[in-house]
Amino acid sequence: MSNQADIPSSRIRRLQLQPGQRAFVVGDIHGTFGLVDEALDLVEFRPEQDLLLSVGDLIDRGAESARVAEFLQRPYVHAIIGNHEEILLRAHATAQPDLKLLTLMIESYGGEWWLRITRDAQQRVLQALRALPTLIELATPTGLVGIVHADIPPGMNWQTFVMAIERGHPRTLATALQSRTRPSQGLTQHVPLIDRLYAGHTVHKRPRVLGNIGFIDTGAVFHAPPGNSDYHLTLVDALSPLQCLEAPPLIDRGRVRVYG
Repeated sequence: MSNQADIPSSRIRRLQLQPGQRAFVVGDIHGTFGLVDEALDLVEFRPEQDLLLSVGDLIDRGAESARVAEFLQRPYVHAIIGNHEEILLRAHATAQPDLKLLTLMIESYGGEWWLRITRDAQQRVLQALRALPTLIELATPTGLVGIVHADIPPGMNWQTFVMAIERGHPRTLATALQSRTRPSQGLTQHVPLIDRLYAGHTVHKRPRVLGNIGFIDTGAVFHAPPGNSDYHLTLVDALSPLQCLEAPPLIDRGRVRVYG
């Protein structure tokens, strides 16, 4: 059974879950790819058959950020762009890197790793990140699942949102990559025309459900004693109802927790 995606448009990737196939969604990774591998072992992930969807922010802060190109080459991985990938790509949008953006990335985004890898490795990372879509849609037997990095404008339905993203509407793209409006204000209205969504970007000590969006950035990169033991990497079964995120995890290994 193939776990390859259909050829995506530039900003949205549409996937269809096949019979017997499983799909999992992982929260913001931030260079903790070892934790991802640990989580996949816990669910007995089948690389030749199952899917792993990522809400973005694969890089920065974590010690393994340079592994991102290798991670994205795995045929079962389907990731979207996060704001950390976006600023790196903007800094290299032309032949001459934007030194102001690079300085911002390094000093404020945890991007020191970028200076420690070779130019060839940098080019491989940029090539992999440029292929990332902004959104993922996954059709499943339990409904349509959407993946977005940060948020959707309150009051906007999914199809309108998708069309605005595909047109490259600047404000909608900014919301998708950077907004914290919904989690900061605790907005619970559902996004119409989609069953459930997963997002990251805003860090919580446990997954949070607002309407039909599950926010699953649980600060994996911050799990370091003393004082941060509540932070962890979240992996969730994409076929499960969002209410599973409000229950105790099925598997709890401290720094890795599986919900479903």
